[in-house]
Amino acid sequence: MGKLLAGKRFLLGGLLIEINATGRQHDNDGQQAGEISMTLLDYLISVDARTALMDRMMRKLGVDRQLKIVPDHAAVTHRAVDRCRSCGHQDECATWLDEHQQADNPPDYCRNRDLIARLQHAAGQR
Repeated sequence: MGKLLAGKRFLLGGLLIEINATGRQHDNDGQQAGEISMTLLDYLISVDARTALMDRMMRKLGVDRQLKIVPDHAAVTHRAVDRCRSCGHQDECATWLDEHQQADNPPDYCRNRDLIARLQHAAGQR
């Protein structure tokens, strides 16, 4: 990965990541970030997992189609993914999704709760 990405910069979740020639990551001020517990691939996998949770939640609550037809759906979806990605309840969310065959409302901790309620209203579910 180091040779392919050497000298590249990435903006990930508001953090500028730079890969130097040896493949080590540096933080925003150019100093070596120190012990790195998460590689770029690990980060992308975790983002994908959170996006999958959001997709499951939208489908479980019957608003996945409504999300695709709202005005400026790409921006709305992007913000929803950002909210889901910044949530600290991934394990609880996955458990909740596994345990509920059907649900009318997301769990109280869901950061997309308001969006889901608006989508349900627009779809005539409320």
